[in-house]
Amino acid sequence: MKKIYLGLLTGFLALGFAVPVFAQGGTLEKIAKSGEFTVGTRDGAIPFGFISKDNEHIGFSVDMAKEFHKALEKKLGKSLKFTIKTTN
Repeated sequence: MKKIYLGLLTGFLALGFAVPVFAQGGTLEKIAKSGEFTVGTRDGAIPFGFISKDNEHIGFSVDMAKEFHKALEKKLGKSLKFTIKTTN
């Protein structure tokens, strides 16, 4: 039962974050035109965003950004460069 609630919560959160991105035609057009999807994340906000021992961005925010990246590529029908920038 907990897995169902967790799945529903994750789905609602993803939808809540995705709707504003897709609703802004200008932003989506800029991403399509540039061919690049850039996101910002903190590097010391465990578990949301932090730097691993291998010097890679990891965490919940990064995982969500990767899922948005996949969704954008599917929606636009083309490959997009994915970039993560540190914001503090």
